[in-house]
Amino acid sequence: MNKRCKKLIPEYRQRNWTVPPEALRLQWKYWHVPHSNILFKAQSNGYTRHPKLHHDYDNTASGFQLSLPDGAIPIDTHPYNKTIRVQHHNNAFLKNQAAEQLHNHDTLQGHLHHLRNKWERILLQNFETIVSEEEFVQALTTKSLTLATDGSVPDQVKASFGWILATTDGTRLAHCTGPAYGYSIASYRAEGYGLLSAVWFIHHCNTYYNVDPTITIYCDNESIIKKAQKPIPMKTLFPNLTLEAASEGGISRNHL
Repeated sequence: MNKRCKKLIPEYRQRNWTVPPEALRLQWKYWHVPHSNILFKAQSNGYTRHPKLHHDYDNTASGFQLSLPDGAIPIDTHPYNKTIRVQHHNNAFLKNQAAEQLHNHDTLQGHLHHLRNKWERILLQNFETIVSEEEFVQALTTKSLTLATDGSVPDQVKASFGWILATTDGTRLAHCTGPAYGYSIASYRAEGYGLLSAVWFIHHCNTYYNVDPTITIYCDNESIIKKAQKPIPMKTLFPNLTLEAASEGGISRNHL
């Protein structure tokens, strides 16, 4: 290259960066964890947790943590006054993540979805943890927990139950819903299904994690509470015992 061409080439000197590299990257405000279906919102010092409601996510945070759990993915949202709506996400990715969690026997949720007995699976088939597995186990072993259960009979044809597990400071850990079956359905039977699901969940927590958690169960059905407090009349099951009204609760309690 001759001297004349060299003069046409401007001299370039590399200067110091005025903006740090991390500030140039796309900053995601919301993150979603598919296996627990929890939305995380980035804050200056950590992340707030926002549980799933019927369609959207609760805009009121249910907890706080310093770092994101494993499996969190960035997601676009549209905040409203009381809820947060997910705008864009990869449906195939979320479904694959949920399927992997469902078939993972190394978690309590995966274990409950693969119980051998059909009646157990019906009681716990919709169980979901709201926090990570590590947080869930830590709360079971170190904190006093509260479990509130309820049953509903919107008409005389179908009924359902639901319960939620939380710490005493209001941090929600897990929840479960399911149908209530039987002839001549009533609120007593729906409440009984919810209480049985809750008690059987505690039983599996005890056997799966080998812990004895401190959980206080709340139920607003006085008849169910009185029935549960009565001593079991017989240790052996007889055929006529199954003919009693709503006998499932007493029979199942006999096996605990």
